Amino acid sequence: MGFTLTVNHPEFPPETVFSVNYLGAAPNGSSFDVDEEQERAFITAYGVPVDQAFANNPTVTLSGSSTLTQADIDKLLPTVAAAEAPAPQAEAATAVIPPTDTGGDQSSG
Repeated sequence: MGFTLTVNHPEFPPETVFSVNYLGAAPNGSSFDVDEEQERAFITAYGVPVDQAFANNPTVTLSGSSTLTQADIDKLLPTVAAAEAPAPQAEAATAVIPPTDTGGDQSSG
């Protein structure tokens, strides 16, 4: 089935496009589907499954389920040494929601 991710940030108008690194982009209040390749790329980059990354994020709603088995996810998760590596830089976008965003001010310069 795969995940469907909805971005709904109360501080931004509907025409604001949010990019969620490795997963996709959508205007505020809209949804997009996450395919297996995108899910694998996200887990590899961030070292955390998609559902865990957004579990406590009030601006992102995740529905559906992973296209990967738990064994597949476990193979993609980093070892302890790799987990200590610095996180990848965010891609340029109108607004970026990293997995740790708690819905605070996202305005730029």
